[in-house]
Amino acid sequence: MGHAARLAEARDPRNDIYPTRGSEERVLDRVDPVVHGDGTPQGPHSLSRDQLDRYARDGFLVVPGVFSRNEVDALYEEYVRLADSDRLDGREELVLEPDSDLPRSIFSPHRFSALYDRL
Repeated sequence: MGHAARLAEARDPRNDIYPTRGSEERVLDRVDPVVHGDGTPQGPHSLSRDQLDRYARDGFLVVPGVFSRNEVDALYEEYVRLADSDRLDGREELVLEPDSDLPRSIFSPHRFSALYDRL
């Protein structure tokens, strides 16, 4: 099977391992690990074991004070700009809410935005 055929097969909703990108919503067991490695700090800004455990359990991590209010506002405005543009139409990086076609997620925003790329 050629590359184009494999890509088309992977994008077929019937083969998608993340069905929430389509119209069906349900909770699934994770296929991939949430945290890679053994948790050994790799540098001065590594997450603590507690932070890694919370991220693995909750799927997100809140780190107070990382961004200022102005930075958060700028990142949000950039998200809205990306979501409203036609640049992501039809791309797999843009996931829409199945019942409203409003953006749910934008994956890899650094590929489309200099602001996110600087993060």
